[in-house]
Amino acid sequence: MKNLINKWYRNHSLVFKILLFILTTFFIVYLFPKTGKFRFSFEKGKPWQSETLYAPFDFSLKKTEQDLEKERRELRLTADVLINFKPEIETLVLNNFQDILKSQDDTSDSLQEYQAIGTSVIKKLYRFPVLDEKYTCNQNQIAVLITDNQMVKKLRCVDLRSILEVDSFIDQQLIKVDNTIMKSRLKSLIISQILPNAIVNEELIKFRTEAKVKQLSSEYGLIKKGQLIITKDQVVNVEKLKILNSLR
Repeated sequence: MKNLINKWYRNHSLVFKILLFILTTFFIVYLFPKTGKFRFSFEKGKPWQSETLYAPFDFSLKKTEQDLEKERRELRLTADVLINFKPEIETLVLNNFQDILKSQDDTSDSLQEYQAIGTSVIKKLYRFPVLDEKYTCNQNQIAVLITDNQMVKKLRCVDLRSILEVDSFIDQQLIKVDNTIMKSRLKSLIISQILPNAIVNEELIKFRTEAKVKQLSSEYGLIKKGQLIITKDQVVNVEKLKILNSLR
């Protein structure tokens, strides 16, 4: 007991200093007003009740969650449509069409006419990629054709055709053929050889789009120190609300 009392007398100065430090820290952290606390109250659509406010320091303007969600949605709706494109399909279809014609029991003149008309229709069809299925595009979307992992061409997405549209396309192209039998036979021969030469790469579209979404900035501008923010009695509109919330 005596030793304990002696230790206290020898170290009481140090203990006192430690207690004083703890109490001082407590008062500074919890009782003193916090630096930079936003002391103004405001409400959207209501007049600014305080004095004219100037930016006390430089600060960034922050987008609202609604603004960010709108940008994300816009990115997804307007993303480039990435197409795996096989240009060699057109040559394959033309060759197959020629071969099937040669196997038909036709006169030389008739064969040449079939070849001329059929070849013309097939080439017109493949001026734009033929998708393996219907794909719905937005008006401003761009289709990007990719062959061997390289971009080869860009075009309007709405110009893409699907294999389901081939029938009506051929009808339009053969509308000037007066011979009903020839028209029907040509259509049958052409359709039997048509193959899609484009496939939408949904996985790659999603990957690239989501990468862009992650890169969206949460800020959209900068207010400089001393810049006027709002004057007394000025209505707090949408833009002023964004600025005040960013400052707060």
